[in-house]
Amino acid sequence: MNEHINRAKEEIERILKTEVDGDKMIGAIYSTSEYDKFSFFDTNRVTNISHISSLKESMCDLGLLKAPILVNKQFQIIDGQHRFAACRELGIPVEYIIGHKYGEKEIQVLNNKSKAWSPKDYLHHFKSKSLKEYVRFDRFLKNHQMSISVARNFMFNPAFNYNAFKAGNFINHEWGVSEHFAQRYNHLLECCPSWRMGSNKIATTKYFLRAFVTILRNEDVPFKEFLDRCVAYGHE
Repeated sequence: MNEHINRAKEEIERILKTEVDGDKMIGAIYSTSEYDKFSFFDTNRVTNISHISSLKESMCDLGLLKAPILVNKQFQIIDGQHRFAACRELGIPVEYIIGHKYGEKEIQVLNNKSKAWSPKDYLHHFKSKSLKEYVRFDRFLKNHQMSISVARNFMFNPAFNYNAFKAGNFINHEWGVSEHFAQRYNHLLECCPSWRMGSNKIATTKYFLRAFVTILRNEDVPFKEFLDRCVAYGHE
């Protein structure tokens, strides 16, 4: 392991000393082991441990290096937080480029070009900016132990729109109804636990969830009667 790390360090030093004849230098790549000078944006997505581990293996494999990270003048990492974390854990220098006029908007653009943000990444981003609806949605997920793919079916007026969610425009005007439906959904799962387990996971499919919401909105269908039929079906 140490041999691979030393080889990676030697490769970094070699690249930093390399010059290309005839080409104009328009910027500079810096290298440092002073990890404490860098910081993450709170609104950037949460780092993925498995991705960091994969990068560490690549960096140790024959001295394979990743591109320099991009920081602003305050040494806040705009692009490359996983690469930074991998270098820090390996104890090897971090290569970085200083970009001007970079901020939160550029973080989303750059990350989407490398690896698309997941719904959880967008939720973390806007929750960190204290957007009220995202803070409440995050609390809703935790209180009901739901995934976003399930909870989105209980967002109303307007219906959940992923493009609006990504743009920071998520809003729900019927939180009371959402809470009521979520409580009944969890009650159903308590009575039919197999419906969220196994290969089918019927209660998490979009078709079941749409039908479930339709039934709850239909006042002519008593919930207890519906629940009894589900339990009977689940034991067949």
